[in-house]
Amino acid sequence: MQWPEAIARAGGLEIEAVTELLAEHALVAPANFASRDVAQAMIDARGKEITQKSTRSVKRVLGLSPIDIAKAMQANEIADDIRGVIETLVEMCAPLELAAASGLAEAAA
Repeated sequence: MQWPEAIARAGGLEIEAVTELLAEHALVAPANFASRDVAQAMIDARGKEITQKSTRSVKRVLGLSPIDIAKAMQANEIADDIRGVIETLVEMCAPLELAAASGLAEAAA
């Protein structure tokens, strides 16, 4: 689930429209939404249902896909755990790119 502000930006909507829709799912995003230290209810929220699948999903009601929302997100709105996964992937791939650029990958083969 993305920040309500990112959803509003993606759709050019007022934040109230987004928070009202999220409230229909009994969900209120706290100020520390991106933190790993959020209430269990936020962790347990059915993100796909809320964003895509339910008859009152963000996609069906507001016409926004998860990709639309992700493109509108600011760096501080990316969840800490997702940021950690991205950083790990970059670290894993960077040595391969450096090796390829320097010719070391061919020498190792």
